[in-house]
Amino acid sequence: MMKKRLVCQFLAAAMLLGLLAGCGGNAASDPQSAAAQSEATSTATEQESKSEATAAPSAAPAAESSTEESRMESAEEPQNTVSYPIYEEPVSFTWLDIRNPDYEQGVVTEGLAENEVYKAASELLGIRVDWQLRLDAATTYALIIAGGDYPDCWGSKLSDYYSSYETAYGEEVIIDLTDLMDEYMPNYTAALAEDKNLEATSYTDSGRRLAIYPINTGYTQFGGQIRGDIVDKLKLELPETFDDMYDMLKAMKSEYPESQPLILSKDGSQNCSWLGGGLGVMTTVSWRPFVQMNLYQVDGEVKLGLLEPEYKEYLELISKWYSEGLIYQDFFTNEGMGPPQDAIAYDTSFVWYGSVNEIPTLTGILRDEGAYIEGMADVTRKPGETIHLGDSTAKSITANGGYCVSTDCEHPEYVLQYMDYFYSEEGGMAANFGVEGETYTIVNGRPAYTDMILNNDTYTYVSALFKYCIYEGPFELDVNRYFAAFDENQKDAVERWESNRDEEWNLPAGLTLTTEETEERSNLIAEIGTYCSEMVLKFIVGELSIEDNWDAFTERVESMGAQTIIDITQAALDRYNA
Repeated sequence: MMKKRLVCQFLAAAMLLGLLAGCGGNAASDPQSAAAQSEATSTATEQESKSEATAAPSAAPAAESSTEESRMESAEEPQNTVSYPIYEEPVSFTWLDIRNPDYEQGVVTEGLAENEVYKAASELLGIRVDWQLRLDAATTYALIIAGGDYPDCWGSKLSDYYSSYETAYGEEVIIDLTDLMDEYMPNYTAALAEDKNLEATSYTDSGRRLAIYPINTGYTQFGGQIRGDIVDKLKLELPETFDDMYDMLKAMKSEYPESQPLILSKDGSQNCSWLGGGLGVMTTVSWRPFVQMNLYQVDGEVKLGLLEPEYKEYLELISKWYSEGLIYQDFFTNEGMGPPQDAIAYDTSFVWYGSVNEIPTLTGILRDEGAYIEGMADVTRKPGETIHLGDSTAKSITANGGYCVSTDCEHPEYVLQYMDYFYSEEGGMAANFGVEGETYTIVNGRPAYTDMILNNDTYTYVSALFKYCIYEGPFELDVNRYFAAFDENQKDAVERWESNRDEEWNLPAGLTLTTEETEERSNLIAEIGTYCSEMVLKFIVGELSIEDNWDAFTERVESMGAQTIIDITQAALDRYNA
């Protein structure tokens, strides 16, 4: 796939390393890291010497390949060659940045103007950035747009002012980048073309590309977590099936009579339908603003979990466990995605759903010596079954998080060429990890941050990323960036969560609705979600019999417009699959 991308000469990579060298701090001094650095330097030198013979200016054709295979590939996929700097006489553009509160930690006082990667890229490309730094997005955009004097590049918070980029385009605030991207952003467009979901999401419903989007590389961030020391004490194995989990929860309750072993959230479920996925149904009700009801698809047919028989089965299971004291009795007050920390700290609960990032924090509040937390795979009806729903690991873009070019910009190509660099292999590594040997080394085949990022004497972890890498911006986020800061226990947790999920029933992240569809569906989801939240609570705590009231419940949901929600989503899915 990389053959589709812009071929940057290794000389450029060497120049970037030289420009970034001496950014401050020392690399971690372990032999393995030093060996990796030496190997990388040797390889880069060898490749640089090879590339000098074939280097050509951007207007020249690619050098003829020495093999028949390469000649055929070159004929099928014409290669672009670029030499740096792109502009011998530096050019510039203005970029409005809404400063992240993390800048206020007393470290990166001038925002992105002090970011080492951006500064080095400017020197390499011959394209300078004149940063315009602000704090409040809504107020800033309102004043600037009212004044009519626009920056060349709008930062990623333009969506705080406009409901859609189409609206901003209609008001002549931003320009259409569709054709310009094809000419000036070969790396970015190639990255989109590699993934159908990304390609679809990058266009508006009118078929325009109005923004440059960061690309998120997914991994399973959430899953079941359990007190491993309690499992060890009870001489149990981690559960594989619902029956195993039931037996484990009962054993915990027997050993700790005052405990309520399993924590759930407000709607008796969890994000991404933890537990429910093992029964083959989405169970999350839309009390969270970012959850679009429990919609999913099976073989291209959209389903609403509320109406499926497996959802009834799920509620019956949870209600039984609740009646036996196996579930945190105040679950309906737990509005967060993670567990209430007091229940964990004081040995009230031992099993919950949470983020991999929380594991070290939660471990730190445990009071028992030798206590530890580990990840557990989702349980299923039978051992070895695959779960088709769950936390998405697909690449995605944030539809309202793009970077736009204003109608006042005289040279939009400057903006596009500058940002396109960070979608190249070299630029992407710099954005994600900084400089090899300083901010990261290669350990077991993965980039690993050094103490310059992880344990900086001056900067917090987040502030170090802001200064020496790109914390958030126009680039493809490498999944190894997450793992670079994980300990082995966290890495094991992610591997377990991903061990029996394939996400085949998840709706594509690239699904788009028209403005009218969005409004109609959102209103129906809000109304049905309110009703369902009340009913689900009554079902779980035993206030209403599930068996006696299920038909009336589903009939009411259908009468409130459930089929319209399904139809709108089905139409969007059909468009996506067309």
